[in-house]
Amino acid sequence: MNFSQMVERNTKCIMTVARDFLARHQKEYPPRYPILNGLDRAQQLFQNLLPVLPHCILDLFSDGLIAVGEVGRNEPDIQTINLRDNGFVIEFNSGMMDFDYAVARGLSGLFVRNTTSGPANQKALGLPEVTHQVAGIFMQWHWYKRWLWNLRRIKYPRFLISKSSHEWTETIANLTELFMLAHEVGHIALNKGMLPHRSDNDEEDADAFALKIITSIRGTSLSLLFAGSIFAIRIFEGLEKVGVRFSNAYPAQAERITNICTYMLSLCPSRQYYHEICRIAVAFQDMMDDVENHIIKRKATIKPNADRIIIRLIAEILEVALERAPKEIVIKDIIKIIQQNPVDVTRQIIDTLKKYYLIMPQGETFINHETREKMGKVIQEVLIGLPENSQFSLTFWQSQIV
Repeated sequence: MNFSQMVERNTKCIMTVARDFLARHQKEYPPRYPILNGLDRAQQLFQNLLPVLPHCILDLFSDGLIAVGEVGRNEPDIQTINLRDNGFVIEFNSGMMDFDYAVARGLSGLFVRNTTSGPANQKALGLPEVTHQVAGIFMQWHWYKRWLWNLRRIKYPRFLISKSSHEWTETIANLTELFMLAHEVGHIALNKGMLPHRSDNDEEDADAFALKIITSIRGTSLSLLFAGSIFAIRIFEGLEKVGVRFSNAYPAQAERITNICTYMLSLCPSRQYYHEICRIAVAFQDMMDDVENHIIKRKATIKPNADRIIIRLIAEILEVALERAPKEIVIKDIIKIIQQNPVDVTRQIIDTLKKYYLIMPQGETFINHETREKMGKVIQEVLIGLPENSQFSLTFWQSQIV
């Protein structure tokens, strides 16, 4: 049975216990998002996973032993209900979809806009306003968890952004939800013995399964696919920090981030490849750090490690190389790195950038050769442009690129 035949068989909706269970819940809580071709939003999303799911999972789905659907509850949640021998039901609450989009939409205020109502290359909102907006969304969930969450839908911030920023927001929200769906499928695979355990924690194993599935999707940038996966977990980390309590089955959300990054590295052909695909994911982590600082009222966050600094600099250097940003932003960031980090960390960062974009390794990379050459030129211009009164002498920095 090929893919199109399987979808056709599934859409005939031969009634099973799992499908009946879902239908009864959807009758009580009708889906809120538009139905397309007879599929609710959760089912539309799930169609994107079908080409990359293992055949054993596809068989369960086509036989109706896995039912997937949107349930119109306002509580931000997604869960898998085990009906024992009668199958599984993945219920994706409308409130979870509302929440994912609201957070992504709030963060889009930091994107550059280009609209007829404002100057080009200007952010829609400043950082303080964005953090205030997103913090408000997080506190809505916190309020729902404590009180009458089912009375009202989560609202997303409304401010003007460009069409491209809106489309980008939709993409991140969709990829975040795809990861969540794939995570739930991972639980089913573990339950049925179709997936070997990588650790002693099912949540961690389901994350690894979801990441492998998501990054197998064709037609979307690997950077975006990974960013959506990180964003899905990073949202929960933010909620954890504002007081929302999750099941003890979950490891700490920060630990989940570390584990999934380690697993992503194992899937990449080189460390440089991994660093280059993490650019968008790290940008989201930085933005979420700012939001949490606003919520918790702390002045500073934990210092990022060398890997995260390297990835952030790669993103900035790439933007300069593509003539989408001035090199002064990189100079400013490097000066801050010099001031805030020990000599050995600073040396590690510069040595890594030197190896990646000046020595030009022959191993596989995510960014193409021509662009990497441009990035190498930017690095030389940036280091030469550092002020001589920096904490490190200009001679030290120049010696790193010889």
